[in-house]
Amino acid sequence: MTSLYNKKNKAVKTKKTSICFIGAGYVGLTWAAVLANLGNWVFLIEANQEKLDQLKLGQAPIYEPGLSSLVKKTVKKGQLLPTSDWQKPIKKSQIIFVAVGTPVGDKGQADLTQIKQVAKQIGQNFSGDKKIIVNKSTVPVGTAWLVEKLIKKENPNAKFEVVSCPEFLREGQAVTDTQKPSRVVIGTSSSWAFNQLKSLFLPLGAPIINTSRESAEIIKYAANSYLALRVGFIDQVSLLCEKTGADVCQVIEGLGLDPRIGGHYWYPGIGYGGYCFPKDVAALAVTFKKTGLEKNLFSLLDQLNQERPALYAQKLADCLGENKTMAVLGLTAKPGTADMRGSQAVYFIEALVKKGIGVRVFDPMGIPEAKKILTGVSFCSSVEEAVKKADALAILCEWPEFKKIDWLKIKKRMRGRFIFDAKRMFDKKKLSSLGLKYWGVGI
Repeated sequence: MTSLYNKKNKAVKTKKTSICFIGAGYVGLTWAAVLANLGNWVFLIEANQEKLDQLKLGQAPIYEPGLSSLVKKTVKKGQLLPTSDWQKPIKKSQIIFVAVGTPVGDKGQADLTQIKQVAKQIGQNFSGDKKIIVNKSTVPVGTAWLVEKLIKKENPNAKFEVVSCPEFLREGQAVTDTQKPSRVVIGTSSSWAFNQLKSLFLPLGAPIINTSRESAEIIKYAANSYLALRVGFIDQVSLLCEKTGADVCQVIEGLGLDPRIGGHYWYPGIGYGGYCFPKDVAALAVTFKKTGLEKNLFSLLDQLNQERPALYAQKLADCLGENKTMAVLGLTAKPGTADMRGSQAVYFIEALVKKGIGVRVFDPMGIPEAKKILTGVSFCSSVEEAVKKADALAILCEWPEFKKIDWLKIKKRMRGRFIFDAKRMFDKKKLSSLGLKYWGVGI
């Protein structure tokens, strides 16, 4: 037994536990490393051999601030145990976390292929005492029941509880969000499973709530979709501002002073992106339709968001005319990560290329991944290289490096004078005074 402390600085006695994570993506690896750092023995099952080899050397195969040192430390201490074996981790672990991907399917639904494969593997390798199977992956309502059914089909004698425990971490802040979560949601009707998981999570000092499995599954989708809705809402308001001469930033200031609304999480731009928001809104829309709710807010939100990058690409193409070149700064969905999944910048650039616009791109971290996705563009190693002889410049992601741009030098290197600020990072009056033609979203 070890004494740890919660937010109230009260000692918490916790028993170190052998647990297992299946999947070493952003969610699985971060949670596995954090729980291992608390002193638990954590098996980490990963099928990708290249990732596994890196993990065994104590190297994080994905970039996330603070994760590399945590992986190195816990692997070296023998607390984090990367493996491709299924039998020993499942036999030795009382708690098994499923943290595999649920990408968008061909009709917008969550693709549960990996979830089903994992459930079958758990059933086939099940041995030992009663276990808790925890869905950490983002899954549609009813998936816990499906996992339970698949495990029982493979092993009718297996004794276990399936629990839904959604994650709420953000890329770029995943380690901090895991070490200090805003809340822990444990979806189960089993008091035994709840108490076991409560004991595991208690050292994190977060509010822990017990819900039904169905409620926990919906909480995750509802949380992401609400945040996406705030972005989608202000994106629509920004269109009206552009038509009427208003400024969306001033509108946001006026809205934010209402305590019922708040000034947080207003990000007008070319649409919400990233790995989670687009797929989760689309999946929630499909769930509504499956329950007979054909007309729903989330189907419209998904449609409007998908149209937004091409809408701005068309506006810019109309302004520039034919045979022009545009420099694009910022390719990742958000600063501080190399992840290109779901980046609206990709769709924006693809639309420009289709219209015959030459595109030169730069991103502080995203170029290696961008080269795997984008075609028909020039990849640059600096801002200065990207803007050379460009007719226009578009800034699509709010990297801190871009705040330091020397606009006089940029003006000398560019052929044109047009600046498109998708994130409203810069002051229109300042850039206009330098002889640049500024256009920001929502103004």
